[in-house]
Amino acid sequence: MTQAVQGAVAGLDLPREGVDVVYTDINGERYRSEEWGFVALRAPSVWRSAGYKAPSDCWGDVGAAFGALGGVLAIRAFARGYARGPRALVMAGSDGGLRGAMLLQAPQVS
Repeated sequence: MTQAVQGAVAGLDLPREGVDVVYTDINGERYRSEEWGFVALRAPSVWRSAGYKAPSDCWGDVGAAFGALGGVLAIRAFARGYARGPRALVMAGSDGGLRGAMLLQAPQVS
């Protein structure tokens, strides 16, 4: 997961352009929480805060749909004006070992 996150934020000027909020698929399984802990420690300059949003706490585990769901949640937070800042990272993993992360940035309004 650390490689996926580092790839997603490769174009940022860290720590100045750090990630404001993380949407993750943590769902109560121990290894997912441990994985987040390792990623947070291995890439400390990426995060403005080590906090995260885990939609499974109110919607349950959505499985493979999480990547799309996380993206929608971040975009709606930008659109509605309650995002913590201009950058959101969505990170998810599969039981089979695949990991992915995508960085979303709020559109600049001129």
